[in-house]
Amino acid sequence: MRGKGWKDAGDKEPSESGSARTETGRKRRMEVAGLGAIAEVLLVVVVVVVVTVAVAVVVVVEEQGGRRLSAIRTQPARTGGTDHAVCNINESIVLEAAEYLVNLGLKDVGYRRVNLDDCYSEKSRSPAGDIVASAARFPSGMNSLTDRIHALGLYVCCYSDSGWFTCQLYPGSYQNEYRDAKLFQDWGFDYLKYDNCAIPYDDVIRQGIVGKYQRIADAIAQLASDTGKSPLILSLCEWGEEQPWLWARRYGQSWRTTGDISSNWGSVTDIINRNSFIAWASDFYGHNDMDIVSRHNRNGDLTYEEARTHFTVWALMKSPLLISADLSSISEADLSILANEEILAINQDDVIGTSITPFRWGINSDWVSNSTHPAQYWSGESQNGTVFMLINTLDEPADMFFNLTESPWVRAGRQYHVRDLWAHTDNGTAVRNFTAEAVPGHGVVALLLQDAGDEPDNAGPPCARPHWCIHKNGTLAPVTSNTSLHTSSIGLL
Repeated sequence: MRGKGWKDAGDKEPSESGSARTETGRKRRMEVAGLGAIAEVLLVVVVVVVVTVAVAVVVVVEEQGGRRLSAIRTQPARTGGTDHAVCNINESIVLEAAEYLVNLGLKDVGYRRVNLDDCYSEKSRSPAGDIVASAARFPSGMNSLTDRIHALGLYVCCYSDSGWFTCQLYPGSYQNEYRDAKLFQDWGFDYLKYDNCAIPYDDVIRQGIVGKYQRIADAIAQLASDTGKSPLILSLCEWGEEQPWLWARRYGQSWRTTGDISSNWGSVTDIINRNSFIAWASDFYGHNDMDIVSRHNRNGDLTYEEARTHFTVWALMKSPLLISADLSSISEADLSILANEEILAINQDDVIGTSITPFRWGINSDWVSNSTHPAQYWSGESQNGTVFMLINTLDEPADMFFNLTESPWVRAGRQYHVRDLWAHTDNGTAVRNFTAEAVPGHGVVALLLQDAGDEPDNAGPPCARPHWCIHKNGTLAPVTSNTSLHTSSIGLL
């Protein structure tokens, strides 16, 4: 279920109590995560898919390889929930979505996990206390569903809630955390989105948001210890209301940072703006989840340029990628956005797990929040070079200029080969600075710069950035040169 928005400006219980219980839970989670042991690299890509009747299910990519790690390491986990029709979901729709992922080639570029969201169960638990799959919607049962999806080479994921009920008032998991985690695992799921609706009264829960999510994390860790199976990957969804980027990585692998997105440019820029200040929080061990990436979602449509910007920002910021689309009729243009392998390669980089970050806000002074004109100039590391992203937040085309060394990842005195990640072209060599010409309104530029050696002689003044640039004799360096300054630019089609 898609939860509420961010306001703009009889289960198995641990026997310990108090701090002893907290410490035991922490130790269990650390053991499951593989502290000081060989753990698996888990590359995860999740996508929300809306099929024919516009119901969202989720799909993921997964690959594995051995490596010594200090915690569960994941590439951006992507999950989501029902989007348009909310509860109009059944096993035929889910299976059809999985088949389209394979037939359209999305599985081949990494989309390999299908998630159920809200409304898959009966309204009441069984007499034994278990969640019961809806007999009308899933007549073949959950094990049959997961088996058929696994047979396609895909993974399959589930949904629950930290409260008494889910957001659509189906059974939640409060006080049933271990029971439900075991059921989901027994059904064949390996990933869990965990919502935050139907919160118990304070005198019942006597916990804040951290304690609420610790309950399910402890249950998952205990289950993995009891069964010897891999733990469920956990995606937290409390809409960024209580700063999950500060604490959620203790318990799960991703966390929503905002309220639900709408398919309009204002919603996209608002989420970019909010996440520009917390981009530091994403790495291999946890990811800011910026919500679905969709051209045609609800409450409007994005233009092609806006959709390309939307996808680029989400991917390069290492967010989960949640695709909401009717895959039975998706256009070639939209499919080409979702399947851009050069952008996805940055998102799934197995050496560098951190997000790109702004180095200059552009229209606004640096570090100024603006929901309609967020930061425009971004850069970050990758195993193959330095990534640059430029966002034109204006309504009309604009040239966008930057000095290479404005990015902390570029070396002074060097020149760089330029790769356009959308045109899929090599665009010569940049020396000192770069201009992207006529970037469309609401459009984006994504570049990969690779070191090409020392810059040419007489490339310009002694320092590309003159502030406090000084000769060893104590003389400030000149800010101009008698030689012509080398400049680089690309024009966008």
